[in-house]
Amino acid sequence: MKSGEGSAATDLRSERAVESIYPKARPVIWSQLAMEESRLITGSPTQQIMDCYSLLRTRVLHRVRQHRIQTIGITSPAPRDGKSLTSTNLALSIAMGESHPVVLIDADVRRPTLAGLFGIEPEVGLGDYFMDEASLEDLLLKLPQKGMYLIPGRAQSRLRPEALSSDKVLDFTLRLKRMFPNGLLIFDMPPALVGGDVVAFAPNLDATLIVVANRRTLEKEIQQTMTVMEDVNVIGTVLNFAEETISRNEYYKA
Repeated sequence: MKSGEGSAATDLRSERAVESIYPKARPVIWSQLAMEESRLITGSPTQQIMDCYSLLRTRVLHRVRQHRIQTIGITSPAPRDGKSLTSTNLALSIAMGESHPVVLIDADVRRPTLAGLFGIEPEVGLGDYFMDEASLEDLLLKLPQKGMYLIPGRAQSRLRPEALSSDKVLDFTLRLKRMFPNGLLIFDMPPALVGGDVVAFAPNLDATLIVVANRRTLEKEIQQTMTVMEDVNVIGTVLNFAEETISRNEYYKA
């Protein structure tokens, strides 16, 4: 046996053993062009953007370890505040660090966007699951990034409010936790002040981050969001669309 062959074989067996812990997921190919256009950090990010998400990842993982958090919801007061981009780039950043496998869930079931950021066209989405038309295994996609999974959404006009009952969301969350016992589950939730779907998800999660848009989100919207989320464990706010002159330390405020 050549020098190094034994350790290489051991590493391969170890990697396969780790992968075997997690459920089978359908591998998908993403679009590099779509990711660049979506400003994902797997595209062509600037060093400043990479540094910002690295800082956010560090702060979030500190909270994860400190409080044994496994499920994190991300919301914003209103649409177009950048919550989906933040959810996706945070998930990618954590997966790239290889500290945790990450499952990114498009929980904005009425206006899902995450699959489109990757240039993926899903056959089924989370809304299908809540309408009992797809299993959890049907939804789970394995992205090319090591340790990264996606549960996409697919716009569902037939989804009724009762389909998103707290009991159903709780059951879904618990099943995911059992499937990924050492994983981090990131839920891209609907805007807090649009409809009531966020109320179905957020109380069933361990923690929530709120994304606010620089020079766009109004103070009264933040106050209203905090009122809506008063029974939820909000661990911080993320300032999105910040100008380059803003200090990196202001990007994430716990």
